[in-house]
Amino acid sequence: ENAQKKTFEVLEDPTQWDQWELPELIEVNSNLKTLNNEKRTITNKIKDVTIAENSDFGSSSEWFILSRQCFSKQTSGFDYKICPFKEAKQDNTNLGKWQGWGETTSNGQKIKVMKFDKGTKCWNGPARSLDVEVSCGSQDEILSVEEPETCKYVAQMTSPAACS
Repeated sequence: ENAQKKTFEVLEDPTQWDQWELPELIEVNSNLKTLNNEKRTITNKIKDVTIAENSDFGSSSEWFILSRQCFSKQTSGFDYKICPFKEAKQDNTNLGKWQGWGETTSNGQKIKVMKFDKGTKCWNGPARSLDVEVSCGSQDEILSVEEPETCKYVAQMTSPAACS
């Protein structure tokens, strides 16, 4: 009885629990970590496939490369982050979720526009939104971000994907 009481007292002290780890418990914990990592990898692959199935990457999939990247620009005291086919942010403020493609014309040339909508609602105003006009350029780069109307943002971006 005395030996049982002493064992119980030792187990009650959390600072000494590591002295009681069994090799079997260590192995189970290791296996659990491995399985959780595998689950995370599979979940991410499922998300990628879902995005690919529900996104318009262009007739030759020229826009697909942008789906795996985010682009940042610091301007006017804000950090802008645009993740094509996902979301856009101004610092921690949501400018919108990916809605699809639009089109505009500039100097007689058609320009693809990434549409982000349903962002964080402005105080006493609409939900934020962002249009990203993408023109041909040698690199993927946000050139500028402006707010021509309250909570409606417009960005200029270049990408080799727009050159096709």
